[in-house]
Amino acid sequence: MIELPSMPIQADFTLSFDDYLAAQRLHNTRSWGPRTWQVLSRTLVPALGVVFIALGLLMIGPKVSWFAVCYVIGAGIFSLFYPLYMRFRYKRLYRRSLTNGGNCAVKFDFDGIQTAGSNSKSEIGWKAITHFRENNQIFLLYLAPARFLSLPKRACTAAQIEDVRALFAQCISPPANV
Repeated sequence: MIELPSMPIQADFTLSFDDYLAAQRLHNTRSWGPRTWQVLSRTLVPALGVVFIALGLLMIGPKVSWFAVCYVIGAGIFSLFYPLYMRFRYKRLYRRSLTNGGNCAVKFDFDGIQTAGSNSKSEIGWKAITHFRENNQIFLLYLAPARFLSLPKRACTAAQIEDVRALFAQCISPPANV
């Protein structure tokens, strides 16, 4: 039996880039397709970059156009640095999505979730949350398949993490097909 958490549970935090990245990575592991691409983009794509660069260097000769050589080497360089490109892209998305400088106050109770920032306030009932996911860094509360709220675990004490997990288990109905 799940022990009921003490209410309300409050957490104040500033959403950092590492939190944002952890949320995106957890979200991207929701099914085999995104999970596979995540692994391949960090391993196989850079390895292919090295292969393309080597092929480009081997192509150099009198009968091969410099355009073809530069194209293959360019594709290799892009592939080699693809993980850095993705990090840069996520950093840009993080900056664009920040509101209130990332400062957030969250309060959980049996009625729902209240969030507050310097420019906004919202209340979300438990029925609006379709499901939740977690890893060792973050909780994701899904409002729709690609829309979620994130709660970094670093903003909570160990006891609060257990209370939040118990509250989620009690208040969020399990997903039919995630």
